[in-house]
Amino acid sequence: MKPLLSIIIPTKNRYRTLTNLVNQLLKWPSSEFEIIVHDNSEDNTPILSFLEEVKNDIRLKYIHEGDEVLSVTENSTRALVNSTGEFACFLGDDDGIINQALHVVKWMKASGVDSLNCSHGSYCWPEYRFKNSGKKKSLAGMLLFRGCSGSIRKQDPLESLNNLLENGALQINDITRFYHGIVSRKILEELKNKSGTYFPGPVADMSSAVGLAFFSKNHHVLDFPLIIAGASGSSYAGKSGQKKNDIRIEKQLWLPRETVAEWSKCLPKYLTGQTIWPESAIQALKKTGNSNLIPKLNLPKVYAEYLVDFPELALDFKDFLRKNYSLEEQSGINEKIKAYKKKYKINKLKYWLKVYAVYFNGHKSLGLTKIDAEDIGTALNILEIQTDSNVLKKKSALNDIIMEYK
Repeated sequence: MKPLLSIIIPTKNRYRTLTNLVNQLLKWPSSEFEIIVHDNSEDNTPILSFLEEVKNDIRLKYIHEGDEVLSVTENSTRALVNSTGEFACFLGDDDGIINQALHVVKWMKASGVDSLNCSHGSYCWPEYRFKNSGKKKSLAGMLLFRGCSGSIRKQDPLESLNNLLENGALQINDITRFYHGIVSRKILEELKNKSGTYFPGPVADMSSAVGLAFFSKNHHVLDFPLIIAGASGSSYAGKSGQKKNDIRIEKQLWLPRETVAEWSKCLPKYLTGQTIWPESAIQALKKTGNSNLIPKLNLPKVYAEYLVDFPELALDFKDFLRKNYSLEEQSGINEKIKAYKKKYKINKLKYWLKVYAVYFNGHKSLGLTKIDAEDIGTALNILEIQTDSNVLKKKSALNDIIMEYK
């Protein structure tokens, strides 16, 4: 019998976070899901003792392929190919998902829902640091989330896609999501049949989000943190926070081989958060036959955030504009960049004010819930207990689902 939900976790050389997450997932009191770990580590010796402890749990499928260096999208693809669930959720090895998600998937199947996005919690592992900030200023060891009404609403994914492009594809909004979301296998296969891949761009999260938007006919958004986005010291988020990552695209072995050759002329050829997500959106639009939507991408906003976060690349960026735009176009773009820069700097200031508010225990004034935990497994366990305790105390669509499908 096929499992209802496949949780796929591609990984490489990050066993501390991986085993903590898998161990927590195996505590779920259900046999209706499977965990697919596809490991591209060169040496998997550190995980062998853990695998020996859980070898009798058939819900875990562990595949090690360390002889070949795989891109993240290829590692993710192989994990997905080895899964069989009717629905799938893609997590990083430092992320998390609570067991009540399985009840939501049962509701999705019964209601004919193709995809579900949710509000996300944010967990920074204890070793996570932002630049040279200390543990508390980096929010290390904290799970933070807002949005706990438990309401569920239907959302048009193409409307969300338009909004995403208008904002430069710099954030993933309430669009369809495979990474940090739940989607049916049916629409995953439809995306692959159309584009030739489950991930039609250099990074899995944005490319699958944009690609799946064209195939989900019944998409919903849940106002509750079923899924926790984690940031550990060894993750890309962790290295980016400290600016320890090399931003030369040709040096990124974890990117697909074709990335450099396919890179769009409208984006600087450096790997930053402000370039890789827009590039992934562009490639996904091309490979799904929707290139006509590319002009909707707000490039001046992309450029503005890029320059604010990487002022050291300003001279290089001037040369980039000169090579790719006319003088008249450059003038118009630079005017828009100035306006967006001001807005982005204000938003960054607001972000740091929030960080300091949390630092001084003012999170409640921001509508945030904070859970202190030494690892994500502990944080998930606390959140699961709190979620169950609220089922009878609070009326919500989520609580109704939990009651009906548990």
